[in-house]
Amino acid sequence: MANDKLCITIERSDQVGLSSTEYYEMIQSAKNQSGIENNTSILYGKILDLLKKKHEKQCNREGYVLENSTKLLSCSYGHFPDESLVGDINYYVSYKQIICRPIVDATIDVEIKNKNMIGMIADYKLERGDSPFLILIPQSLITDNPTQKIYNDCNSGDMIKVKIISSRFRTGQEQITVIAKLSPDSSIDNEENEDDESSVYNKTDD
Repeated sequence: MANDKLCITIERSDQVGLSSTEYYEMIQSAKNQSGIENNTSILYGKILDLLKKKHEKQCNREGYVLENSTKLLSCSYGHFPDESLVGDINYYVSYKQIICRPIVDATIDVEIKNKNMIGMIADYKLERGDSPFLILIPQSLITDNPTQKIYNDCNSGDMIKVKIISSRFRTGQEQITVIAKLSPDSSIDNEENEDDESSVYNKTDD
């Protein structure tokens, strides 16, 4: 599995609001527990859930926010907005998240998922969670014989090296489209092929 070389941790600040109903339910839950620390833990857990629901598993302007990567760093005392007439309460919070984004010219290891006359579709494995990348490797980007041979020889399930050319995503999308080309130093990593070759070389005549 590849390292998360395309992921970074970013700190953010935001304002999180609880409706009067949500706040009341939180207070009721806290009544079953004693101590300020328990009440604070319930509040932080509620705010963290809201942040995850709002940001994770989708793209923002910087990239794709990985699932379960949000960590709450600080939380202010609650305050009631002047414009609120129904008892809503807001909190100023700071938190960090792991953002996954393509880096142009980066070389990564990918697994081929599909191949046809136009090109290949590949997957980039992350150490945590599913990959948000849809990696397209157009055959039209092949400009030399060595990479053409690699393209001809590889099949679904093979691991190869590719170089990122460009990417496309918009805020709210759940996937990032990446255009890549075969790396000049790429080689096909296929355990099945290696086993086949080994059996040929180890075979002896009776």
